[in-house]
Amino acid sequence: ITDAADCTDAARHLTATGFAGPGKIVISGTSAGGYTALCALADSGDFAAAAVRYTVADPLTWRRAAPKFQAHHCDDLIGELPQHAQRYHDRSVLEHPSRIRQPVLIIHGDRDTITPISQAQSLASALATRATLLIFTGEGHGLREPAHIQRALEHELAHYREAAGA
Repeated sequence: ITDAADCTDAARHLTATGFAGPGKIVISGTSAGGYTALCALADSGDFAAAAVRYTVADPLTWRRAAPKFQAHHCDDLIGELPQHAQRYHDRSVLEHPSRIRQPVLIIHGDRDTITPISQAQSLASALATRATLLIFTGEGHGLREPAHIQRALEHELAHYREAAGA
């Protein structure tokens, strides 16, 4: 919650001080940072678009799929189940896709075991025309292949340019 609010505050500051024009700020993130970017996008109209890589979209799904050494992070940030099940629902981007009105580029590897590709596919489906899903064959939680990295960056730049009207 506070990370997303900090991102929104930064965007508002940049616009208020003239460092960025209205409708020209974009946000991106990877993994849990992608979740932060999605939450900031859902909670504010201050961003023109987002790009997320191998993102968490639903904390409960991620909690179940996370490696054992990471699974406790959701308990620390959201609360233990089952007593905090409603919090998990409330904080899921997948449960409230209508809160995101801006375009989102979703970049994901088809072999990601940290954030299952099903989250990316569900997010793209829920956002419908507001989403572009770019799947990289043979990639896991992060892009390693130089050609894939280049393609992802090219798509991301084009996505931002289109969203910002550049």
